[in-house]
Amino acid sequence: MTSPEIQKLETQTWGKPVLQLLKHCKTLKPEKAAMIIRHSERASINRPDEMSVAGLTEVGREAAKGFGQLLPEERSIQVYHSPVERCRETAECIVEGARSREISADIGGKISLLGGPREDWGRFSGILIRDWPHSVNYWLCGRYPVDIVEPSTGYARRASVELDTTLEVEPGTLVLHVTHDMSILAMLFHWFGVTPSFDNSGFLGGFMYQRTVDKVSLFLRDICREVDLPYWWGTS
Repeated sequence: MTSPEIQKLETQTWGKPVLQLLKHCKTLKPEKAAMIIRHSERASINRPDEMSVAGLTEVGREAAKGFGQLLPEERSIQVYHSPVERCRETAECIVEGARSREISADIGGKISLLGGPREDWGRFSGILIRDWPHSVNYWLCGRYPVDIVEPSTGYARRASVELDTTLEVEPGTLVLHVTHDMSILAMLFHWFGVTPSFDNSGFLGGFMYQRTVDKVSLFLRDICREVDLPYWWGTS
């Protein structure tokens, strides 16, 4: 029987890409894998000072538990999260949901990089809201000065280094990172050449990847493809 938490996830307008992503778990190779997702549904943000404090809604908490219940039972799950509270809460709800189905799951801790690019938050937060919904694309194409926000190329390269360290785990482990839409879109764009679209970074949405020495497989919505690693992978 489908649980109330899974039903909550299934009935959200943003739920379909999430369910598509989770189905890809069945097509993964037995080796370790990484999943990078956005936090669950949060309260609305209308002012810059609300961006770092907006928490999850009740729907967001229940859906995150449903997400955890749908993770693969045969894998150990390690969950890392952004320092922002809604990401920590999402991670805890996912682990709670997974454990309710007797799936091995633990919190790995917070990673500063998952909070987004380095920035002068006092200036950049206002710019994000001022230019929304174009601000992420403006950042990706390099329109903002480096003294306000770290360039997206540098952020993506740094992510390839720092997130790789979390994959020093046992074979078969699924390492899950809870972050924000900007981070997801930057990694998809610079790692895989995926055109930026908020459809790829809705609540609990994101992508999975499995890496070999010189190749990386991407799992995103209805996409499954293998590409060469960027030449700069692992260097920041």
